Amino acid sequence: MLSQIRKSYHILPSQNESVKRWKEKGKKVFGYVCSNIPEEMIYAADILPVRVLGTTAPIVKADRYCARNVCHLMRSILELGLEGEFAHLDGMVMAYGCEGPKMAMQPMIERVEFPFYEYSFFPHIRKPSTYTYYLKDLTRFKKDLENFIGKEITEPSLRKAIEVYNENRSLLRKVYDLRGQDRQPKISGVEAAEIVLSSVLMPKEEHSKLLSQLLAEVPDRKDLPKAGGPRVHICGTALPPDLKLFELVEELGGIVVSDDLCTGSRDFWGQVDTSLEPLEGLVNYYLDQKQHCPFNYADQTWSARLDNIKQMMNRYRADGVIICTQMWCDNFLFHRSFLIRDLEAMGIPVLSIEVEQAFDLGPLRTRVQAFFEMIEGRQE
Repeated sequence: MLSQIRKSYHILPSQNESVKRWKEKGKKVFGYVCSNIPEEMIYAADILPVRVLGTTAPIVKADRYCARNVCHLMRSILELGLEGEFAHLDGMVMAYGCEGPKMAMQPMIERVEFPFYEYSFFPHIRKPSTYTYYLKDLTRFKKDLENFIGKEITEPSLRKAIEVYNENRSLLRKVYDLRGQDRQPKISGVEAAEIVLSSVLMPKEEHSKLLSQLLAEVPDRKDLPKAGGPRVHICGTALPPDLKLFELVEELGGIVVSDDLCTGSRDFWGQVDTSLEPLEGLVNYYLDQKQHCPFNYADQTWSARLDNIKQMMNRYRADGVIICTQMWCDNFLFHRSFLIRDLEAMGIPVLSIEVEQAFDLGPLRTRVQAFFEMIEGRQE
């Protein structure tokens, strides 16, 4: 089943078989940049949202339009746009998280003629007026989508989309449990990360069917991952989509059992409350239920982030944390020192690394080996 999942998606929209099949039905496809985009709204409009992830390829054209101190991820996405990778997409949706994406997306929308472009103003703070504001913003987004498709997004269609996404989130959590809760993992950390990656690059209903089949087959799996080495939680921003860090951890005898990445658990943890009106449920989910990255500066979101890391480490019995930060990610770099301080104060081993275009595996291998030796030394 893992091989079937691998055949169903690609990080580049132009090579993504799921996108091709969707387009062949005469339906539209939107790219989106941030995990805080309300995908359910797009899906309810019968439009397929696919995550735009960038690549580790060198930057050639994007540096003419974007400062070098913007993260490689966003400059890479701009590079793909300038190279024509997104020309067949019917729209692009962006959520404000920091200045880097804003600087990269402005030349993108000027150079790439998307039929539809939307900028979601996701709130950075939490107070009573935040919920009113975000509800108005989602209402505006809904109206813009309705104008684009030429018809109303009905309440039943929105409720159906929420149910589809809730089911996929539930199945993904079961996948995470397979690698983390048992002494003998049923899947590897690399496989779990690849499954999450595939979930943002294909229709959720199609993905959920594959996950259900995978979960049914796992109990009979013979080629189980190696177990017994350090169990690692990875914390950070969006990592390069090649999963090299996961592969290195497991090549050295460890296993990635949990994470709070925006290309990992942060993208799907929690559920939309279906007892509420659909828009109200989406507001509460995206503001309160989802895990948040450091662009939220409010004290309560910082406490929630730290509590979430502790809960995931306890749930999956992680031995240590690898903090991986994109170079030039001001939001995360600002929070990193406080995160290290608080984790180490709890006696949790921490390794902090940075990545720009791609991982330098030689020096990183040495550092991860030393980190594992430190963990094992504490366990003796």
